[in-house]
Amino acid sequence: MEVLDHFDAPDLKPPNMDAHPDICDLYAFRKSEDTNNAILVLNVNPVAPTNADSFASEAVYEVQANTAGDAVADIAYRFTFSHNGDGC
Repeated sequence: MEVLDHFDAPDLKPPNMDAHPDICDLYAFRKSEDTNNAILVLNVNPVAPTNADSFASEAVYEVQANTAGDAVADIAYRFTFSHNGDGC
């Protein structure tokens, strides 16, 4: 599967003309109460319902984190989305 990124301008088209697996942004914050921990926020499917009315159930979203400062991922978080009963 290819790597997908978000598209911002109205005239840009998603990869393979499929907006379902598109991502918006990734935000990372240090937790204020415990700076040894972080909070990650991943926005996906930014143009729903305009160009995509559901998530891509076959897509795997992966966020890799380097905790040792050596430019090598130490942790990987993987997310998938399934369709609900309404087909979305």
